[in-house]
Amino acid sequence: MSPRQKKFIWFLGGIFFISGCAYPPVRVEKEILPGQIIERMNARRLEVQSFQGRAQLEVKWNEARYVLPEMIYYQKPDRLRLETLGFLGLPITILTYDQQEVFFYLPLYRQGYQGRVSLEEFLSPELKKLGWKGEDFLEGLFSQTLLASGYQIVSLEKLSSRGKEGNYLLEMVYLPEGYKQKIQVKVPPYIILRNEIYDQKENLVMVWESSDWIEEGGKWFARKTVLDWKKENLRLAFSYQSWKINPIFSSRIFEIQLSSGEEIITLEKIPNLLEFLGGQW
Repeated sequence: MSPRQKKFIWFLGGIFFISGCAYPPVRVEKEILPGQIIERMNARRLEVQSFQGRAQLEVKWNEARYVLPEMIYYQKPDRLRLETLGFLGLPITILTYDQQEVFFYLPLYRQGYQGRVSLEEFLSPELKKLGWKGEDFLEGLFSQTLLASGYQIVSLEKLSSRGKEGNYLLEMVYLPEGYKQKIQVKVPPYIILRNEIYDQKENLVMVWESSDWIEEGGKWFARKTVLDWKKENLRLAFSYQSWKINPIFSSRIFEIQLSSGEEIITLEKIPNLLEFLGGQW
């Protein structure tokens, strides 16, 4: 080998050596595990202790359709107040739930209805079959992270990716009823885009969708959420104009102050929330 050839080989070797130092191997992130997604979504769910928001609520039930301006107040574990607003933003109906006590008040008529019912029965009889406690459902509704307990992870599929973000489809089954839940999650920031629930016969029971996500102060919030109960033929669409996560308000917000002479009617059977919202009670 001539001296010129040796110099050329050393020159090439130097280039490869320098190139190897300047451009280290690309590090590939570890695959996302189902448990990681569940853990992050649970953390998000547990962050929310209370909620206050103003929303346009679109209710579609069978052939009927209503658009209702609502003020919403929620406090863990089971306190809820819904005000349907009328002219000048004054409430025309007020509904409260607090420790199995339901109160429905019509200020214009100076009339109220009260009774007792479990939170599961008040929200929807389907909740028990889905493995949800009423408190868990409210918590998931206002943290925008609907997850039930008692699930078993079936599969995790990556649907798409863009840069560091990816959309995943997480499938879980709930025992002993055998209901399935298919959740489309955006990672990061671990937010639910769509949640489908199927019964044992693979019939679609409920769809939850969230969109128009915005980040404020490191927290994500979906300005539009849709809850579609297929069996009840009911669709609820919340479009939020304002909201507060973990506001501090007095527990008296969940009490209705009555004046003397107002009529209070005690009901033996309390309509569920869907019947209240749909006006069918």
